Amino acid sequence: MFSPSGRFGASGPKVAILWFALVALAALSLLVPASLAAGPTGAPGNNGTVKVHDGGAEPSPEVRNQPHVCTFHLHFFFADAAQSGSWQIRSWSPTGDGSVVLAGTYTTDANGEYRTPPAPDAYTLPNGHYKVFWEGRNSQNIKHKVFWVDCPAGAAQGSGSQETAAKANAHAGASFGAALKAEIAAELSTLEAMAGTDTSLRAEIGSEQAMLAVSTSTQLAAGVNSAIAAQNATRTALANASGALQAQVAAQRASVAAGTTAQFHAALTAQVQTEQASAAVFAQVVSSLQAQIQAEQAAASVSTSLSINGSAQLAGAMQAQLVAEAGTIEALGQAKAMLEAQVHAGQAAIAASTSARMKAALRGEVAAIRAATRSFVGLATNLSAQAQATQTASAIAATIAAGATANAGTGGAGNGATGGAGNTGQGPSGQGGTGSVLGMTGSQAETTAGGGGATPTPPNTATLERAAPTGDSPSPTMPFVVVLLLIGSIGAVASWSLIARRRR
Repeated sequence: MFSPSGRFGASGPKVAILWFALVALAALSLLVPASLAAGPTGAPGNNGTVKVHDGGAEPSPEVRNQPHVCTFHLHFFFADAAQSGSWQIRSWSPTGDGSVVLAGTYTTDANGEYRTPPAPDAYTLPNGHYKVFWEGRNSQNIKHKVFWVDCPAGAAQGSGSQETAAKANAHAGASFGAALKAEIAAELSTLEAMAGTDTSLRAEIGSEQAMLAVSTSTQLAAGVNSAIAAQNATRTALANASGALQAQVAAQRASVAAGTTAQFHAALTAQVQTEQASAAVFAQVVSSLQAQIQAEQAAASVSTSLSINGSAQLAGAMQAQLVAEAGTIEALGQAKAMLEAQVHAGQAAIAASTSARMKAALRGEVAAIRAATRSFVGLATNLSAQAQATQTASAIAATIAAGATANAGTGGAGNGATGGAGNTGQGPSGQGGTGSVLGMTGSQAETTAGGGGATPTPPNTATLERAAPTGDSPSPTMPFVVVLLLIGSIGAVASWSLIARRRR
């Protein structure tokens, strides 16, 4: 800037400062990350909006909110794909008291949308004022909508036992769903243990058949054949129990997922029926195990009386197996009793005609579910112990059968009934005493011992997280920043020098 005399005025130094400031700002602007200017990207946010829609059909435009409805559904838009959370509807003043009347959970589709109930269904509530609470990305980000239910006289609206069931289920929804999920987990563990028990029984039957193949004792054959028949009957009963329990799990999952009053009522009815079937099949397993224990005791007694080589060790293993089987019988009885109590509670919930009765019935149902869960945990533990004991007895029986086969193959010194003619023995020379007692056949003996099988390791379902970059890498714009700052400094010094020269 110039004074009227043509010299720089007092504002000359300000020019130099202004020059330096402009260049510095330009340099600093290069340091601002592009992501900062563009806003956050990639991270899931609390986006999304919930709308109330009248009836079961979609309005036009679809994102329109309809605060006055008769029947209705909820529609969540503009969220992240696979976003999940919970929601609830409360009765709201001036007509309501803030109590929960409907509740559920959601997971959005690939478009970030979710509708409940699925088309073409719709919710029904008594006439009144209500408020939706929809959880966004977390429980601290709640979206709200208020609406009125106003059905004309005679129009369909929530009433009677189904409406009461929906309200009571909403009140107890969290505890009911959590309890049922825990029971399902325990039942799945029981199913896995049943499979292990079946595998061990199959292996034991194979070992027993191998023993029969190398023995001429009719007394031992009768005892072992009776044990095998009983064990096969137990396997059949376990298979039936497994099928019934799988159906029960499916019905319980439907109860957890039910979104409408009608769906919950139907799911609870099916659940009660499957629980009744499971209780009945458990009784069959108990009867089969009791018969199996008697047959195994008789077979063990025969093998001990014949002084078979290794019979003492086998008797000890079978005794442990019998104890484990008795424990399974007790656990099955407890599970059966708990299932029956759960059935009674479910039937009471289905039959409830008032809100108070429904709430009480569901509280009883939750208590029964928790008791049944504990019984299934115990049953799974006992079945696993039984499987382990059976595997041990099976291995010993297989060893005895293999030793007998070897004795028969070498002829030994035992003077067995037909032992000398054997040609299949590949093992070391056996004990003569064993050959003389069992009377080995020498040929056609085949050991078919099997293991219990290892439980497959479930796939790792842990969530994979994107690795965050580590360390600070130099900015590619840093050289330009340095150059600009240097130019600014030179310009400021030059301006200041020129101003000083002209003042002189």
